[in-house]
Amino acid sequence: MKKVLLLSLSLLSACVTAQVAYDFEGGSTEGWLSGSPGRWCADNLSPLGGSYSLHHCFDNTVSGTDAALFSIAGLHPELGMVRWDFTIRHATDPSSSNKWCFLVMSDTGPQDICDGRGYSGFAAGVNLTGYDDTLRLWHVDEGRAETVITTEVNWQNDVGVEGSVRIIVTRNKEGEWTVEVAWGREHGAWSGVQDELHDIRYAGVVYTYTATKDRLLWVDDVSVDGVFIADKEAPEIMSVTALNRYTLQVIVSEEPDERFASGISLESGTRFEKVVKTGNSVYEIRLAGLIINKMPDRLIIESLCDRAGNCRADVHYEFVPAYAVSGDVVITEIMADPTPPVDLPECEYLELTNRTGDSLCTGRWMLIGDRDTALLPQEWIGPWERIILCSSASAVKMAKYARVISPKSFPSLNDSGETIALRDAYGALIHAVCYKPAFLGNGPKSGGGWSAEMTDLGNPFNEPEVWKPSSDPSGGTPGRGNSAEITAEDSSCPEVIGVWPVMPKQIEVLFNETVMTGNAGSWVINGNATLPAVSADIADHSLVISLPDELRPGALYELVIPALLTDFAGNMACVTTLKTGLPSDPFTGDILFNELLFDPLPGCQDYIELYNNSEKIFDLSALYLGNGTNTPAMHAADVPRQLLPGEYVALTTDRKAVTGHYPCSAGQNIYESARLPSMPDDRGSVILYDRSLNIIDRVDYSASMHLLFLSGTEGIAVEKVAPDLPSDMASNWHSASEACGWGTPGTENSTLVNQTGQRSGMQFSATRISPDSDGFEDVLSVDVFPGGEGNVISVTVFNDRGFIVRKLAQRFAAGEGARFIWDGTSDSGARLPAGLYMIIAESFNTEGKTRRWKDVCALLYR
Repeated sequence: MKKVLLLSLSLLSACVTAQVAYDFEGGSTEGWLSGSPGRWCADNLSPLGGSYSLHHCFDNTVSGTDAALFSIAGLHPELGMVRWDFTIRHATDPSSSNKWCFLVMSDTGPQDICDGRGYSGFAAGVNLTGYDDTLRLWHVDEGRAETVITTEVNWQNDVGVEGSVRIIVTRNKEGEWTVEVAWGREHGAWSGVQDELHDIRYAGVVYTYTATKDRLLWVDDVSVDGVFIADKEAPEIMSVTALNRYTLQVIVSEEPDERFASGISLESGTRFEKVVKTGNSVYEIRLAGLIINKMPDRLIIESLCDRAGNCRADVHYEFVPAYAVSGDVVITEIMADPTPPVDLPECEYLELTNRTGDSLCTGRWMLIGDRDTALLPQEWIGPWERIILCSSASAVKMAKYARVISPKSFPSLNDSGETIALRDAYGALIHAVCYKPAFLGNGPKSGGGWSAEMTDLGNPFNEPEVWKPSSDPSGGTPGRGNSAEITAEDSSCPEVIGVWPVMPKQIEVLFNETVMTGNAGSWVINGNATLPAVSADIADHSLVISLPDELRPGALYELVIPALLTDFAGNMACVTTLKTGLPSDPFTGDILFNELLFDPLPGCQDYIELYNNSEKIFDLSALYLGNGTNTPAMHAADVPRQLLPGEYVALTTDRKAVTGHYPCSAGQNIYESARLPSMPDDRGSVILYDRSLNIIDRVDYSASMHLLFLSGTEGIAVEKVAPDLPSDMASNWHSASEACGWGTPGTENSTLVNQTGQRSGMQFSATRISPDSDGFEDVLSVDVFPGGEGNVISVTVFNDRGFIVRKLAQRFAAGEGARFIWDGTSDSGARLPAGLYMIIAESFNTEGKTRRWKDVCALLYR
């Protein structure tokens, strides 16, 4: 039976001092709410007083938690004394798995408590935390409990399984609490202070038990005395905010009734998927479509009612949803190597900065460090706020610098470099940094204890230009403005590093920086639109494009990049079209060495240029390079970079240095490899292998390949005079032209000879030669094709007095024919004087046919 007794009127007409009381003598649980039906009964099985008590009566086959609560809505402890009175019996020894508590105040109903959602309020009971069986009063804040009062009652030793106990809990309006306990002939009282209050909605009992300890809790003679104010107000919408691109959070002034989820709409027309309660008067509205970011909208509710029947009709709430998109929240400081510390804690950390004027929610954002991922809790980053991300072990040390968020499993930051990315709950990129030790320079700060700082928040993706080592005396500036602000405008277009098929209907494109794909539109392949691109890595450097049809072997495809695809700064891609196809395995001679730099200038690096001498497509990552020593062969490329028919590619370990040193280089055809075979400055070998380590091509180089009259060869590449010539003939190689800065990596060579276009007899590429390294007629090509097969050829150069000065070939087995190169030098390598020279070619073959040709060439010096 429920009794409500009015004891006295207060000065306020809406306030009364009242008692809510239950003695269950009517055999009813009317007024009590249960997490699940049938768990609690008002029965006469061993009642505590009178004929009936509230009894946990559910025979559970598994362990569980059940709650029975009643409403105390309208109770106002801040206006006067509150007294809770109840009698309880627990007919089993308490433990961490078998325990009870009486909630004197709770902001959450029984279903949420049974489902494990954290509640806030106050609870008296045993073993709410720990398992020492002592009766305590706890303050609970979103499920986290702290002790307010510890009594001297040990439930197992002092009470046992037979006795019932009367407990009286009081609180005055200043927040002073007492707990009085009476059992048998014993009595005691204890006190404590905790003035914090939460939303007050329910009181009642919570029982946690194992499968064999159910039905062993009784409660009776429950009452609450205090100042109650009748609820006459309809609920209001307090706030509407975007948690992410598909979820709104709605906070109501009080708990709405069950009709709340049925009458909601958005003025923008975005369709609802479901409404989920996530806390006391807090709801998440999951949408079927994308929320329009940072554009005004209106939440419309047909009728908003509370559980007391107070309603407000046709509720309209205007709001502006704001959630983080790329560049809104960025990583502005990285402490990857805090050892030895300068004047900061020896802790790895990241600093995040909100670059917008909106508060942004971090709920379920993913912090990714290469293969490690941590989920950020639901926090709000205020406008232009800086926060610190670190491990929970470092949180206390870093908290004095700024607000700290310490996700579980904070990724360990790799001193040697790694990609660090921040992505939202749906995987969309917020920010990414490809961290490298070079961010700290090569000076003393690279040894540890110093952070890398972003110097220009306006260009957060422009790396490495925006990253510098901290110049703050402490070693970093966590939570503060960075030590240097240097404008680093991003005017560079995104370059394509590679494009290749990953499946017969999918192509992957790798850029050298993050690209924005959200509104870029479809790609086009051979005139047909594709499906939208999908990110293939954590920093959005790589995209996968699904095709309408499968790729055909041997076909070359043209892929058009969407015009709206840009980097964060708005720069469009460097090229508009790409070519790709299914790769083939190469045979000997399909790919040839075409240019080598083995003696670079200081500050530059070696490079190796390859030429596709076929009509096939090759995957460089399936090829290997070696130097003929006992060192292992290594991949020619780290990603499946393709070499197309007639295309050149230069491989180096420092692309930026090579393009900076050689003005005629083709940057789009220069690929940076993690490592290459060592190339001694005087002589050595470079060998290209297929995946089975069969030799595709080989060159044995030496400094003698250079023109002897050069004063020095440092920084000068050697290149073929025609890319299709065999690599194993030293005469086919020549010093690169001075006119092109002594090297042409990634493009056709500077000393190319003209093709004669005729395949019979002897033909010269020109009638003169001027070996002055200007890139024009520096060498002479002598093509000898006698006809038939099995030809053996000799080519000799005579001066104007009839003396032999150079033997270009002696009894050379040429098969159908061959090309021979003369660079204006004698057999000893000496520079010949200007004048006219006679070149005679002779051949014989296996059929006994002999032939002879002669012609004159002029040697000039300008």
